[in-house]
Amino acid sequence: MISLALKSLWFRRGSLAVTVVSIAFSVALLLGIERVRTQAKENFAGMVSGTDLIVSARGNPVQILLASIMHIGYPASGLTQETVQTVCSNRNVAWCIPIAMGDTHRGYRVVGTDLVMFDKFRYARNVGLSFREGRRFTEVSSAVVGSQVAESLGYRVGSKIVVTHGAGGESLIEHAAEPFTVSGVLAPTGTPVDRAIYVSMEGYEAMHEGFGGHANIDPLVDPDHAEEKSVSAVLVGLKSRAAVLGVQRSFNEYRPEALTAVMPGDTLLDLWQLTGIAETALVWISGVVVLIGLVGITANLLASVNERRREMAVLRAIGAGLPQVTGLILGEAILLTTVGVVVGLVLFQVAMFGLAPMLRARYGFEIAAGGVLPGEWVRLGWILLAGGLVGAFPAYRTYKRSLSDGISIRV
Repeated sequence: MISLALKSLWFRRGSLAVTVVSIAFSVALLLGIERVRTQAKENFAGMVSGTDLIVSARGNPVQILLASIMHIGYPASGLTQETVQTVCSNRNVAWCIPIAMGDTHRGYRVVGTDLVMFDKFRYARNVGLSFREGRRFTEVSSAVVGSQVAESLGYRVGSKIVVTHGAGGESLIEHAAEPFTVSGVLAPTGTPVDRAIYVSMEGYEAMHEGFGGHANIDPLVDPDHAEEKSVSAVLVGLKSRAAVLGVQRSFNEYRPEALTAVMPGDTLLDLWQLTGIAETALVWISGVVVLIGLVGITANLLASVNERRREMAVLRAIGAGLPQVTGLILGEAILLTTVGVVVGLVLFQVAMFGLAPMLRARYGFEIAAGGVLPGEWVRLGWILLAGGLVGAFPAYRTYKRSLSDGISIRV
């Protein structure tokens, strides 16, 4: 029966090609949406590994998370050095990483921070930063660049960087008189770290004043600049995560300055809720597209029933029973679905290999380009099962007609 089904499908290959293509594109769309959706969540969750709190000026928690971790947008305002010192000196705080933002270089975010960034920042499953080339910044005029920045702009240790003031690729103010020298290139992380340029807090402030009065990396707080709001946010790691709620409350109630202490994990859940409607809509759309492809199989098989009545009558006359007649139609439905799934898998892999570099370059997160993930195999299995089920009605109708037709076809 498999051989007969293959020959029958080949005989009608022209009309069936459209059905196969529709199934293939629907499978590729379904897998593509699911791959991007799930791995985007994994990447975003991995960006905040090890960070217990993000402290910033009073603002929306989602905006603070997007700005400080994902480098999307900017916090509403900065923190005074005195506030930063208070946050970092809290008895429950194990480490803190100040972050200053507001400048760019050829479209890439320039981030002021300190050396704790390279010791304590974690991503994925508690993985620390490492260097592909060079070392940390040790001078005010040195900078560390992410792997994507180095790859895109061709930077190596010793390259010069001129920072522009403001967001985006264009700016009215260019700090050409205060260029930074690349001291190191970070290894790829698959996070926005790859798309950032890191300089010391002292270098970040000196860039706007001139490097003349700054020679080496100084302590975090300069008494002469205690009221300057150059720090955009502080990433905080606690000695014990059991204390996170209490520490968060104490920072939120800090009287000298209005603060918002954000728990990254909880804020990510809020972010998923904000995007949940669109995410659900995409999943449903891809599912409907698959359903349309399967309905096409049913329509094609039903359309062929009248054309094949004599064929089925002959099969009945030579002794073919219910299993053989229905098996032929069901086999054709399953074969059509299988071919569509295989072609869809090929299209999906091609699309992922093309999409992965763009997502890495534009949004700073990695996506698996090859292979099929376990959850995707489950979806493919359901599609194949559905392909067999949609052939059940044409198979039953063919069998009933073959019984009544016999050898003499009544039109």
